[in-house]
Amino acid sequence: MSNLNKNSGSESDEPIESKSQKKTVNVQALFNKIESIKSTVSLTNADRSEFWIQRQNLLDLYHQIILNDLEFTIDKRIEQDLWNLVFKNQINHFQTQIKENSGSQSANVMSKSKLSASHRKLEAQANLSFFLEAARGFYTKLLDDLAKKYALNEKRKQNNCVNVSFYQRFPSLFDQMSSDLDWIEPTREKQILYLCQHTLTHLGDIARYAFQFHEAKNYYLHAIKLVPYLGHPYNQLGILFETSRTNQLSAVFYYIRSIATRCTFPLASTNLENFFHKIIDTQISRYQSQLSQKDLLGLFLQLNAIIHSLESGKNSKSLNSNCARLKSFFDLFKSSFQNFINSQSFEKLDSSQLCQIVSICIFQMSQSASTLVQSDVKMKENFEFAAKTALDLVLFFLNQFMLHYSKNDRLKNLLLPSIYLTTSFIKNYKNAYLAKQNILFSYNENASDNFETLVSFLNGLNSQLASVNNDQECDDYPLDEERMLDGFVPLREAHAHLNFKKYMSNSQLMSEDEEKEIRKARIIGTFERLAQIDECYLKSVDGPLKFTSKQCCPFRRESFNRESKPEQPRRRRQNVALSSMTGQMPNKNPLQENLHSSQAVNQVFPSFASPSVANRPNQTAGYFPSAFSRQFTPHNRMPSSSGFPNFLPSQNSISISSTSNMDASMEAKVLNNEAYMSNLLIQQLMNSTRNEAGNNPIEHNFNMPNYGQDFSNSIWSYPNASDKN
Repeated sequence: MSNLNKNSGSESDEPIESKSQKKTVNVQALFNKIESIKSTVSLTNADRSEFWIQRQNLLDLYHQIILNDLEFTIDKRIEQDLWNLVFKNQINHFQTQIKENSGSQSANVMSKSKLSASHRKLEAQANLSFFLEAARGFYTKLLDDLAKKYALNEKRKQNNCVNVSFYQRFPSLFDQMSSDLDWIEPTREKQILYLCQHTLTHLGDIARYAFQFHEAKNYYLHAIKLVPYLGHPYNQLGILFETSRTNQLSAVFYYIRSIATRCTFPLASTNLENFFHKIIDTQISRYQSQLSQKDLLGLFLQLNAIIHSLESGKNSKSLNSNCARLKSFFDLFKSSFQNFINSQSFEKLDSSQLCQIVSICIFQMSQSASTLVQSDVKMKENFEFAAKTALDLVLFFLNQFMLHYSKNDRLKNLLLPSIYLTTSFIKNYKNAYLAKQNILFSYNENASDNFETLVSFLNGLNSQLASVNNDQECDDYPLDEERMLDGFVPLREAHAHLNFKKYMSNSQLMSEDEEKEIRKARIIGTFERLAQIDECYLKSVDGPLKFTSKQCCPFRRESFNRESKPEQPRRRRQNVALSSMTGQMPNKNPLQENLHSSQAVNQVFPSFASPSVANRPNQTAGYFPSAFSRQFTPHNRMPSSSGFPNFLPSQNSISISSTSNMDASMEAKVLNNEAYMSNLLIQQLMNSTRNEAGNNPIEHNFNMPNYGQDFSNSIWSYPNASDKN
């Protein structure tokens, strides 16, 4: 095993490129030698010295092929065979020995012919540690040789420290590779980047096997930054977070990133499904009313597990029950998140976690139905329900973030990146479909509140904007959350105008305050473009309140609650009693034929006599202004058991005061019309009571010019307190 690190310990001062020019290597002959040695290398003879000699020969052959022919290396998958045959199988062998001796320690502790189980375990751990260090040395040397081979490390700093930053050791891989590789053809550049990323990824794997999680994370992140559209390092990061159990949210996020890339890593989908399978069956009773940050994130992941099972159609249990479970978990999460965002625990989150949450929802929302799902009607319905829930979840987060944005400066810095991320997706999702259909506001029953929250946030954000930078050089600048999601397929259109390679060096990045102003200006610009859509209810104008609603916008709550049907003209109910009293009903017996003076009517029905009728100029005797302003409580409109309303004066309560100028014939005519007038009033009041179920009270049909008068002398008022019951 000591020979394994032999090749990595020596470094020639002469560039490898010059050596390859002096002597052309026949890579096909080297590959044939590898195929002949493969059969002799087996873990069954791992204890023999010949085994390690053959392994060292394989390392030398693989190393020569990778450095001399990139195209042949990628075509024959030399780099994958190198990792699996020489390194991964041996690492698995040592891990199996450690596990077996840990479980059989009590059974073999008394054995005299062999070493005790604890000693064998320690020996296997020591062998694994030594082997991992040798593997680390080989891949570090390989990466350095690649940089020398293609003149990528001419600016490399001479630093002998092992744990220095990777940027300090290989700065040219990120600086010169991203901007000064015009002399290399594009195909060759991609090959170099792929091999460098492959090497970085396995350096991260080696650190992960050695339980050096922080170093492993750094290697994976460097690999992602080098080539963001390859899914392998994302999957390895997901495995790192899942196995270390430090951040389950990041595990799901990186599994999703590995799937939603241009070159998907095949095992990422399986890893994501296995992770969701572990948490999907958790009962909803586990979650209390007041959830901690850990429980809330667990509830969020379980909610996405149910969504994913309905969208993929691969859940082993009944899919029919999952729709009901999804709605229950979604309602619980909304109420729990609204409580959590108002607590101080919410401020302990960082903006990257919120961006991960939004990205997971965007991924679920962007999924397309598979052939299996489309072939089954029920599975297709479940898929559509799950996709709609994911959409509601995205818009719910956007509404909550906008609603709480202005609470304090800490929340502003925390929420604004995720708001910008969501609006960038909405702008390009299905050609601004959410804005054209106004789903952005009316995705739930609180459409009016959603619209007001959005307008208030945009106007407040516009007032906070110090100065809009019109410099065209900033248009292609990627913000921090965009750099984090470089290569994310659902945001591909939103990132099309950004130049990620131009701003890879830390010296080229802007300060946080400068990025904050750019972020605000871009959010305002996004909604200005959405407001230009004819179907969108949002309107952009000049002035301090930049955003408002269009005339066609039903931003009032009662307007949002109406069904989207053509509005029919409301039929105005005719007041039969009043029309009959004013002589406007030709088909009825006119009252004015029998009422020769207003004095007689006022004596029969004192309530019709307005207190100010005598003072009104040009008023005829048949005009009763107080009748148009009657107000009465709904619960006293129904007739009593005897068929006569309690609030009308009974026959015994009506008294006519005969005067000297009123003869007996006129008094008889008035009394004969009393029953007719009472029946008309009762009929009108009963019709009004029936229409109250349609939210159409009679008060809305009255023209009430004298509303607020004193109607103590009225038939609508109670003669005494006992009549209220």
